[in-house]
Amino acid sequence: MVDTGNYLVTVENEHGRDSADIPVLVIDKPGPPDGPLEVSDAFADSCQLAWKPPQDKGN
Repeated sequence: MVDTGNYLVTVENEHGRDSADIPVLVIDKPGPPDGPLEVSDAFADSCQLAWKPPQDKGN
């Protein structure tokens, strides 16, 4: 699959910054997530989203 490869992930907060190379192997795309979509901690610039994993995980 075209999305397979190494990804550089960088995280940063008030205490510092760190990066890591993450190998990703994509076998197949998953089905849609199961609902309902739950929205919490909603602010002007962010919110928390949660849902159940798809029934077909793409293997």
